[in-house]
Amino acid sequence: TCCEGTGRYLEGIAELSKTLTPQSRDAQAFFLRAKFYYKMSNFRAAQNDLQKTDELLPDDPLAQLRRGQCELALGHLKEAVK
Repeated sequence: TCCEGTGRYLEGIAELSKTLTPQSRDAQAFFLRAKFYYKMSNFRAAQNDLQKTDELLPDDPLAQLRRGQCELALGHLKEAVK
């Protein structure tokens, strides 16, 4: 996408948010937006998008890892090791 690696995470979030709704089925878009949120230390928003990614791709190890990292950053130690 346009903003990955450029530090323009807000722009990336805005672009992705134009098309993503709670009913969206694009796991990659949710994952990418979560990545941008995570890089901005918005761990709650990243966690929400990673939860949606996990619903769409329940066996994705990278999404599970990132979700655990968010849980850890939020101080949820038990949830981080699930």
